[in-house]
Amino acid sequence: AAIAGALLIFASATYLFAWSSIFSVKEISITGAPTPESQQAVTSALSISSGEKMARVEPRALERRLDTFDWISEVNISRNWFNHKVSIEISPRTPIALFNPATSPHSTIDAAGKVFKLPGGAKNSLPKVEAQSAKSGVAAISLFTSLPQSFRSKISLMSVRSSGAFSITYSHNGRSV
Repeated sequence: AAIAGALLIFASATYLFAWSSIFSVKEISITGAPTPESQQAVTSALSISSGEKMARVEPRALERRLDTFDWISEVNISRNWFNHKVSIEISPRTPIALFNPATSPHSTIDAAGKVFKLPGGAKNSLPKVEAQSAKSGVAAISLFTSLPQSFRSKISLMSVRSSGAFSITYSHNGRSV
């Protein structure tokens, strides 16, 4: 009788969590996506829908799906069984420059030297850097940020040559110098 009772409780709990609509997703919250296009990319990759059973939403498996997005630094996915909410918290990489914009449009680089493309693109107001490697690109940005703002605002492109020398293109009296 005790085994039958335990089996009945187990079967009831399995039905309640896995098939019943009592514990289904009612809200999906995505925070931290830097552009509408990046939010759409996350939504599409996760393919969670309202009404899906909470027990079938596996946070670690969903996080692995987002590992393919190089613009995401970190992601945390959680389920709240009481309010039926799935929360996706994204920590995006922060672009510090457009990287090799002439040959690789929309590529950006962060302070750690990670090159990535942000869905929807990055701000065109970011400094533009051309370099053969991410490491030399970060060095160019380091030099750029050390310059006075009055000079920095006139720079249109920083290039790093194969010798490691820096080349700066800036605007002076309406001309590129």
